[in-house]
Amino acid sequence: MFNFIKEFLNDISVETNKATQNRGFKYVNFNGEVFYIQNFKDIITFSESEVLIKLFSGEIRVVGENLKIMELSKKYVCIKGKILNVEVSGV
Repeated sequence: MFNFIKEFLNDISVETNKATQNRGFKYVNFNGEVFYIQNFKDIITFSESEVLIKLFSGEIRVVGENLKIMELSKKYVCIKGKILNVEVSGV
């Protein structure tokens, strides 16, 4: 499923959030169950309730329940769980 998400986002031009325009990263929150982000720098912290991701400029915080990293590469990360909130800061 996650390869499908990666291929889907690569095949179309998706602007998922106004905060991501011209910022060098894209993210999608699929029904509050799957969170996918492209072009991040590092994962700062990770727990079942919070993931803090360092962007090349700023940070993105994913808050939820039973969060798990399902796929991780140098270019993208895919998080699965009950996603309650996504906050972008410093961009």
